[in-house]
Amino acid sequence: MEQLRGDAHWTRRMVVAGELEDDIRLFELAMEDAHPLVRWAAFHRIEDSALLEQLARGCPDEDLRVAAVEKRDSPELCARLVGDDQPDGVREAAASRLADPLLLIRVATLDPCPWVRRAALSRVDDEDILKRAAAGDPDCFVRDLAMERLSQMRVSAAG
Repeated sequence: MEQLRGDAHWTRRMVVAGELEDDIRLFELAMEDAHPLVRWAAFHRIEDSALLEQLARGCPDEDLRVAAVEKRDSPELCARLVGDDQPDGVREAAASRLADPLLLIRVATLDPCPWVRRAALSRVDDEDILKRAAAGDPDCFVRDLAMERLSQMRVSAAG
């Protein structure tokens, strides 16, 4: 790994990342390499769930954190991330994969970021919560989504 860090040519590091099979070394590259394409090349080859979770919780590259949430796709991880002090993009990705209905409602109504509330609300099936969001959420996009979901529920119930 030291040899890779000392190599000034990111293209060579990227080729090596594409050939590595050791998830630990790939994880180190994804976390630490100076070039984003090397980090992404390493990330795409990581299969270990625990390492993906570590990336989701603490990678310096927020886009990689979001991708790790999506790749790991764990309701338990998402429940932890949405409640932690995480960047909005990470919480949004986690909220869009939550499975716990009560946690979805809490996030949809209380999260300070409208995009996180919207992601959670897209998975909420409680008509009262949707009505409250449609009538009173401070963000117009959240209100629009709530109205759209209520309309879909009415069409499904009539059909």
